[in-house]
Amino acid sequence: MANSGERITVEVLNLLMPLVGNEIGDKCLKGINWALVKDTDKVVQDEYTAVRRKLTSMGFSPAEAMRLFRAPNGFIFDLDAIVLKCMVAYLVAGTEQEQNCKRIISDAYEKRKTSEMFRLADLVEDSMKRQKQNSFLVALFNTTNNLDTRFTGNDEQGQPHTYKLPAFALRHCDLQECNLDYIMPRGYRIKKMDIIEIIPSCKGVSYRLYCEPYR
Repeated sequence: MANSGERITVEVLNLLMPLVGNEIGDKCLKGINWALVKDTDKVVQDEYTAVRRKLTSMGFSPAEAMRLFRAPNGFIFDLDAIVLKCMVAYLVAGTEQEQNCKRIISDAYEKRKTSEMFRLADLVEDSMKRQKQNSFLVALFNTTNNLDTRFTGNDEQGQPHTYKLPAFALRHCDLQECNLDYIMPRGYRIKKMDIIEIIPSCKGVSYRLYCEPYR
């Protein structure tokens, strides 16, 4: 986001404060910058989609400040890491915690993303090489510290099923970088993905990934 720090005013921070305070909370200290809101929570959805419209009217593109992604059963509200850093600086300005909090926010996002990309590359390689499976389910947009998530839902034939999915604190749009830097050097790649749903616990979004050899 070019010159984004200059554009994140106190007005913008106050506009986005409820999303951080009510939905993301201290998870931002662990590299999680998003909130998942299902269609059953219409009041909360309307509040944050109105925020997105306001940001647009203020000149922010859809990729700036807060990104909005649609899932079949809800919305993903994805806050820009730069906004979080500006917000923390605003909230703790002049206190003893100022530098430490800014550093934690900055480090948490990049460290978590790098670690998760390594894990996903390991999963792709294991699935293709050892298990001989070229498609599998994962949970992206993980909102917990757990390496997997469990929930009960319907399978692809509509039958009740208990799932245990490997969970990653990655966005779907991070997978291109993961492919280029972590998966393709191992001789594989994710060729496409299908979004399925925000999982019942709102702890992630289920996707089916399709992989293939890469040379």
